[in-house]
Amino acid sequence: MTWQELLAHALLLLVMVACLFPATFLRGERTIPGALLYEHAPWKYYRPADLTPAKNRNPYEYLSFFVKLHAAEQMAHENAQWPLWNPLESTGVPLLANYQSAVLFPLRIPHWFLDPFTADTVFLLLRLWLCGVTAYLCGRGIGLSAGPSRFFSLAWMMSGICLNWFYWPLPEVLALMPVVVLGAEYLALGRARAGFTTLTVGAILMLLTGHPETAFMGCLGVGAYFFLRVTLEKHPATTFRKTVMLAGGAWALALLVCAPQILPFLEYVRNSNISLDSFQHTISRFSGIPLQTLVCLLIPRFFGISAHETFWLDEADNSNTTAFLYIGAVTWTALALLFARGKLSARMRAQALALAVPSLAGIFFALRSQPVSALNALPVWKYWYATFPLFGLPLLGAFGVQHWLDAKRRLRELAVPLAVLAVPFLLAAGLFLFHKRVLAMQGLSDYVLRQILFAACFAALGMAIAAAACFRVPVRAVAGLLALVLAVDLVFASRDLLPTIPATQLYPETKLTTELQAKGHPVRISVLTAGIDSGLMQHYRIEQLHGYDVLYPKRIVEFLEKTYPDDWRKAEPLCSLQYYLFPEGAELDPADLSSLERTGTADGIDIYRSSRAMPRAFLVQSLETVVDPDALFLRMHEESFNPAAAAITDAPVPPFGLDTRPAAPGTAIIEQWTPAKVAVRVDAPARSVLVLTDAYYPGWRAYSDGGETPVFPVYHNFRGVLVDPGVSRIEFRFQPASLRMGLWVSCPVLCLMTVWALCALIRRKRRQVCAP
Repeated sequence: MTWQELLAHALLLLVMVACLFPATFLRGERTIPGALLYEHAPWKYYRPADLTPAKNRNPYEYLSFFVKLHAAEQMAHENAQWPLWNPLESTGVPLLANYQSAVLFPLRIPHWFLDPFTADTVFLLLRLWLCGVTAYLCGRGIGLSAGPSRFFSLAWMMSGICLNWFYWPLPEVLALMPVVVLGAEYLALGRARAGFTTLTVGAILMLLTGHPETAFMGCLGVGAYFFLRVTLEKHPATTFRKTVMLAGGAWALALLVCAPQILPFLEYVRNSNISLDSFQHTISRFSGIPLQTLVCLLIPRFFGISAHETFWLDEADNSNTTAFLYIGAVTWTALALLFARGKLSARMRAQALALAVPSLAGIFFALRSQPVSALNALPVWKYWYATFPLFGLPLLGAFGVQHWLDAKRRLRELAVPLAVLAVPFLLAAGLFLFHKRVLAMQGLSDYVLRQILFAACFAALGMAIAAAACFRVPVRAVAGLLALVLAVDLVFASRDLLPTIPATQLYPETKLTTELQAKGHPVRISVLTAGIDSGLMQHYRIEQLHGYDVLYPKRIVEFLEKTYPDDWRKAEPLCSLQYYLFPEGAELDPADLSSLERTGTADGIDIYRSSRAMPRAFLVQSLETVVDPDALFLRMHEESFNPAAAAITDAPVPPFGLDTRPAAPGTAIIEQWTPAKVAVRVDAPARSVLVLTDAYYPGWRAYSDGGETPVFPVYHNFRGVLVDPGVSRIEFRFQPASLRMGLWVSCPVLCLMTVWALCALIRRKRRQVCAP
């Protein structure tokens, strides 16, 4: 392979990406599902007349989750801070430690200097393009010629798993899978240096991406591939051990380099709400895929699609657990070509077997049906077992193209591939007949039949192009036409699933958001009471009590669960909810009206200020210690307990109190509020506890006039610091030990790897100079 060949293919991939997102390349639209925002208040009052509705509603999670991560990251960059902490939800949550933020992934560099949505457009398109580039390199590296490698590259980049999960972190993981597979292949072939380097680089980048489930399941399949390849190569025992040790060393290095990402994440898991019960809840929802939905490997919209309002099977979610399985009807044609006359080379035969076994096993384990339903007791999302099969099957298809084009063919040799190709279509037809009565009742028989015919036409066209090789059509032309038809097949399958929007229509300023922003920082607001989904306001830097995530700090979850609803009247003031939003004219509870004052109305939303809300920072001149959390909540439940008069902690901090309290408790004024640093000016008449109603979490440290002072939890969830009488300045800084430890591990390893790489390049240069 030459650089010119790689550049030509990279440009071809760019054209294919443009075909998927024509509005982005022709009109500069952002690859954001922003039109979904206009279905909610207050944005529905600002709906542009020329707005193109988004037919696919599945990417809505991008707006409610990933936008807030980007907002918090941008806030950190603006304050010259590491993106470690998200202060915009749940009294504060980790940002770097939330794996899906992927703030250390190299492709996230555009987020450092571009506006969030331009940066995200560049990032999303770049990682999709990278899927195709790495797949091409993988194909060429494992021995495929240019045509089959191009076929595999397009099949992987435009596959259902990459496009249906385009707005989630999965494609950045999938972009690195070909690199990891190529490293495993090099090691299996005895190319120790190339294999070790490739596997190490691929593993490092994959561990920095934002979806550990996909990375784990994908690498599980790669591990099975590697083991089979090494075994089939029949290396001597010493070579076998050396190869396995090199692979283990590559992953060990990757783990050490990625320690600044991994250690904070593990710390977050340890201090989060994740438990066996939550795993069981996850298992009940995502325990695998029904057997019949495997038909979507061949026909992506067999069960309909919500974008066209043709979704008809409750068990099969249209884009998450069915259409993402699609690998292309033309890919099935290529797979059938593997069964044509003639033997594969020994190397390709071993590669095909090493791909086929874990691919079939992955599909088997991904099933919800018997006989693997018992495995659903494991705390794993079963359908992620399909990650490696969705990679392995297109690569096997590329082997089929290579096998067909490597020999002079006769037309009759297509008989076996045609029979093999007919099998999945016959199964699809049988499933259609099985559901025909249900489909007729819903008026969807013609729709499903059309989907089967679309797939059959693409597969038949692929077979016709393969037949052209029997009539002296140049091999390059046959391979190119197969890749072209495959691209059309996959673009057609993704229609209406990839919404874009003009930049001018993204997150417009509204009267409501302007009024809320004018209240400054830090101001915490309850938006759920107005029916506004959590996460939608955080792009505007509006802080909310509730958020949308899988991981939450354990303390805030326990605080809300233990106090709501019985003790909420007493616990609510501690959350410092200064403002509540309600639909205009909503009837409020008379008990709430006594403490709420309406301050205005905007965009059909009434804004109320709460008189119950305690300041974000305040002083308390008494401290109680109750080490047992359950006993602590029982103490807070007592009628005599007043959180404004006494702080309570479950940390081993000596309690104290004053016999005679000063008339005034003192003042605490927030002078600086940034994501990773809060500064409070304190004037205390006596020894007191400074309470900051932001989340207590490992890594928050406090400094009093230059010297460090311990931070401990108060009221179970919030931060407390002991202060002496007088005026002082307390700085809270987020400096997690897990990150510091990760950097101490990662930096020396990176330095050693850099020195080793430079030495290797110098030695290589010297060998080239000395060569005759």
